[in-house]
Amino acid sequence: IYGADLPSAVVTAFARAVEDCGTVTSGDIAPLCATARQLARTHRLDAKTAADEFYKLCLDLDLSPDAAASIRSSVLQVRPTR
Repeated sequence: IYGADLPSAVVTAFARAVEDCGTVTSGDIAPLCATARQLARTHRLDAKTAADEFYKLCLDLDLSPDAAASIRSSVLQVRPTR
């Protein structure tokens, strides 16, 4: 209902990455996972919260629930910065 609660720069960058894929295929999931992890690290996002918000964003961008779950799991792997 409210969309993903992520910084606008993160939403814009990730949406652009998805758009650059055209039709998202299984081969696009690994690079999108890497992009999501990189964005979470760069913006120093809490992994647990960001993972759930990336899941929502993926669904908003019309990715499949399976793709969204893969990206969520990938973001969960981000270690906290010191």
